[in-house]
Amino acid sequence: MTKQKQILVYDFDGVICKSVDIKTDAFLELYKDCDESIKSRIVKYHHKHGGISRFKKIQYIEVDLLGNKIDERYLEKMGKKFSKIVKTKVINADYVEGVLNFIQLNSKKYRQFICTGTPHEEIMEIVTKKNILKLFEGIYGSPQKKADILNEIISKNEVNSDDIIFFGDAITDYDAAKESCVRFIGIKNEKTNFPESTKLINNFLNFKVTDL
Repeated sequence: MTKQKQILVYDFDGVICKSVDIKTDAFLELYKDCDESIKSRIVKYHHKHGGISRFKKIQYIEVDLLGNKIDERYLEKMGKKFSKIVKTKVINADYVEGVLNFIQLNSKKYRQFICTGTPHEEIMEIVTKKNILKLFEGIYGSPQKKADILNEIISKNEVNSDDIIFFGDAITDYDAAKESCVRFIGIKNEKTNFPESTKLINNFLNFKVTDL
C-alpha cells in the first residue's frame, strides 16, 4: 500500500503514554530534600514547560531556584539519576486511551514519527521495549529542539508544512508547531491551557485523521 503524503507526528509523554505524572514524581524524588515551597515551584515549572528537555528543567531548578553553580558534568549526572528513576516506569506505563489502535491503523496509511523532549537513546529503548518501534519511520528526542525536529521531518520527506499534523499535550508542543507552521492537535489535560482556537481532543478513541 502506498502511504499518503500526510505525516503524523506524536509527542510521547501525555500523548502516547500516561507518563507525565511519572516524571513529575521523578523530579520530586530527585529533589526530595528541598523544602515544600521549592518542590511546589519545581512541579509548577515542570507542568508549565512540559515537552522540553529534562536537562533544561534541571538547570533551571539548580541555577534559578537553588542558586547553585553547575557544569555539564553535574547536569549529565543528574540527568542519569532522573533516567534511572523513570525509565522502567515509563516502559510499563499505560497508553493514552485509543492511541495504540490509532497508531497501528495509521501506520498502514501514513508516515509516522515521534518528536519528544526525552533523550534520544532513552526514547529508543522505551519504544523498543514497548514493541511499537516498527510503527514509526523515525524517532526524534533531545537534545534536538522540537521545532528543529519538525523542520527536519518536512525537509527530509520533501513535504509542505501543512502536510504535517503534530499531536502534543503541552504549550511547548503548540509553540513548536506554530514555529514550524505545521498543523497542531492538542490533547486535553488539566495542566495545559491551550489558546482558544486550538483543535483539542480528549483522547484517540473514535478519532480519525479524516475528521480533520
